[in-house]
Amino acid sequence: HGSLHFLMSSCRGDCRWKGQHLWGVSYGEVNVCSFKHRRPSCPQKRDGLSVLLSSSEKPAVKDALAAIPSSSLMYASGAGYKILCVVQGLVDVYVLSEGSTFRWDSCAPHALLRALGGGVSDLRECMRARVSGNKGHTAELTYHQPHNESQGVDRWANRGGIIAYLDSSIIDKVVAALAGKIF
Repeated sequence: HGSLHFLMSSCRGDCRWKGQHLWGVSYGEVNVCSFKHRRPSCPQKRDGLSVLLSSSEKPAVKDALAAIPSSSLMYASGAGYKILCVVQGLVDVYVLSEGSTFRWDSCAPHALLRALGGGVSDLRECMRARVSGNKGHTAELTYHQPHNESQGVDRWANRGGIIAYLDSSIIDKVVAALAGKIF
């Protein structure tokens, strides 16, 4: 189960901010969420792959993803917010190649994505799966086991980076573009 509340999701006409509460449950065959539409999308969205990144993402990652035909790169701050942009269908994918986020950053929006048929995966594990010939492997993040070889809060880091998506076919496009360029 994931639940998010955004204190300032939109500005009302009287210059006061309005909050928004989103929730999703994905358990076994049960997938329900607070969205009215199964797959939200941005009406202005064009053909091609829209990729959301941190402005501090590695130049090699930016260059590789920009080389995908008809792709567009966008930048934002905050891992939870970037995953929410995928949930809302504002972008196709959020990619982070560093282990700079933690499981508490991704768990609630991950539940919403799963309820919509998407997910949040370990980017490094998706890359390894491709190298070993296991194309299409999603390597979804899990939250119940710490990294025992790490210390303190780093035991709960998303060490392999993340890829958040609504459509799992996007994983193969992103992984193919990044192959040999990172990790």
